[in-house]
Amino acid sequence: CGLAIASAKPIDQSESMTDDASSIWHTVIQADIHTWKSIANENSMAVGGISEEELIQRVDGTAFVGVMYDFVTTSPTGGKMQNVGFLHDQVKNKVSHLFGSDELASVLTLSAEIVLAAT
Repeated sequence: CGLAIASAKPIDQSESMTDDASSIWHTVIQADIHTWKSIANENSMAVGGISEEELIQRVDGTAFVGVMYDFVTTSPTGGKMQNVGFLHDQVKNKVSHLFGSDELASVLTLSAEIVLAAT
């Protein structure tokens, strides 16, 4: 997986590692961008946001959730692989900046946190 390759860089190249990982996560999200934008829009319009159950139902089967699940269940705990995960602050912030939408960043982060908690 590209994330494993990104994590193989020397620790002194952490910015390059973050850039590579962000690019990979951005591409994964782009595969289902219409779904994510729709959910983000609905979440921002609903009082208190959409329910966690509805979010889970809507995002199940997206490339992002699939890769996130694979990443969480197969990555060793600690180490450099954690630096390329979507929930790593630098990666998440860079991906959010690429999309330029706080609403989209919010549903992606919540979805990633749900996957993490479920494993």
